[in-house]
Amino acid sequence: MARQMSPLSPLEQEIARKLSEARFPPYSASKRFAREMGEGHIKQLSTNGRRFLAYVVHRFRRQYQLSAEEESWVAEWLARAPEPAEAKPVRTVTPVVRVEENLQLCLDL
Repeated sequence: MARQMSPLSPLEQEIARKLSEARFPPYSASKRFAREMGEGHIKQLSTNGRRFLAYVVHRFRRQYQLSAEEESWVAEWLARAPEPAEAKPVRTVTPVVRVEENLQLCLDL
């Protein structure tokens, strides 16, 4: 199950521009995410990426002024449930052959 990525909308780009001007704790994921969005390195986001963007915007909301449309976008994405995690393939365990059995097989040859 691959994550569906889609390009940023103009509204999301404006939110990212405002977010890139905020101050963040050093070495935080929020700071790195906002910097990469502001520099244009992130051009597409998954639904979980949009939820993280909404979370960061909401968390640091006192540092910038959002329009009513931007605030409603943030509220909508914060209310969404996260996508379920991808199921990892089940590893099969190979049977362990004891040393004595291997030795006996070699001696029988």
